[in-house]
This record gives sequence, C-alpha cells and structure tokens, in this order.
Amino acid sequence: MEIFIAGWLSGVALAMYKIWFPSFRIIKKVDPSNPLTIRPWLSTLVVAILFTIFLPVMIFALLFDNYTENFIKAFIKGAKDE
Repeated sequence: MEIFIAGWLSGVALAMYKIWFPSFRIIKKVDPSNPLTIRPWLSTLVVAILFTIFLPVMIFALLFDNYTENFIKAFIKGAKDE
C-alpha cells in the first residue's frame, strides 16, 4: 500500500509541475484579475486536490506532450471564460 500511495503522490506532483504551474503562469500573464491568480495558494490547493482525485484520467496528459499542450490550452480556456 505504501508503494501505491508513493506512486500516486508522485503522479500528482508530476501533474502539478507539468500542467498546473505552466497554466498558472499563462493565466497570470493573460488575466491578472482572474480568481485563480488573486489567491494563488488556495487555487493551488484546490487544483492539487482535483489532480489527486482525477489522476487516472490525466495519465495520457502526463505521458504525451501533445496531450499535455491540449490539456493546458483547455484548462486556460476554462479558467479564462469562468
């Protein structure tokens, strides 16, 4: 069970590094008044919880770069349109 938890948490950390932080930087440049950029610690915590829950769905976005770019673009579009 410890190996499973370690693998899951490392997957979440990889998702945060590869998907969330680049998305956050772009959202911050495009729309500085976005609710995600106003409270960065809260939005990072919420995204980490969501990535923890939905990690199996995000595997392809983590493994393949073209899926990562598509996921980031969709995430930014969703965050920008509110």
